[in-house]
Amino acid sequence: MARTLKASDSDGNQAAATRTIAKAIEAVAKILGNTKAVCRKCYVHPAVLEAYRDGSLHEAPPQGTTKLKPSDELRVDEGAVLALLTRKVKNGYRINAQAGLRRQLKRSLHRAKNASASKQRGRADRK
Repeated sequence: MARTLKASDSDGNQAAATRTIAKAIEAVAKILGNTKAVCRKCYVHPAVLEAYRDGSLHEAPPQGTTKLKPSDELRVDEGAVLALLTRKVKNGYRINAQAGLRRQLKRSLHRAKNASASKQRGRADRK
């Protein structure tokens, strides 16, 4: 995602940036075999989108921003995203994902429980 965004330029135009982000999310969703909504929510960090909009995605990461062990084996683009996120956090970026994730997990568990109960009722009805 970050690689796709970094390859394009919005020229500071927010409408163009929004269109570019939508196209990039669509392309990534197609590669991953997911919907755009799932891709945006589960695979794209909000800080990457924010960095694209504010122009900081195009900044070169400072030397030594990522302290990786050779065993981490990150690709160059993965290391660049890690450096971006590290830089954002050091500059005070915070996202309250905890509450959202908790709510999403609770919903998922509720749906799974309901689906399981529904299947069991269906089996009982067939007997």
